[in-house]
Amino acid sequence: MWTLVLLAIYGEILLLIWQGTKEVTLGRLTPGNLVLFGGTLLFVGLSVASLGDAFTRIQRVTGCAERVFKLIRDSTCDELSGSNVVEAKSEGGEIAFGMFVFVIQVSHKNALSMI
Repeated sequence: MWTLVLLAIYGEILLLIWQGTKEVTLGRLTPGNLVLFGGTLLFVGLSVASLGDAFTRIQRVTGCAERVFKLIRDSTCDELSGSNVVEAKSEGGEIAFGMFVFVIQVSHKNALSMI
């Protein structure tokens, strides 16, 4: 499927170049206007193509925030009810954390009001 999309895009570009050169040879279009149109088309096309990446990133961040808030809600419920908490038996050993950093960057001050 992706191959067909790429073939259609490259086909449209070749059709644009062919039609533009035909119009230039007939004198209905100047070479400068053809280059100006091609540059404008490229600029707009790249801008529209970047919207897909931006939407994907927004969806990824939204999913991560939902998971974090779900973990916070679940851990709060466990601490309050006490029925789902299982005590671990100590088998000996040692756990150490080194250079552990947790950073939350938010744009709104009330984003963490649920905590």
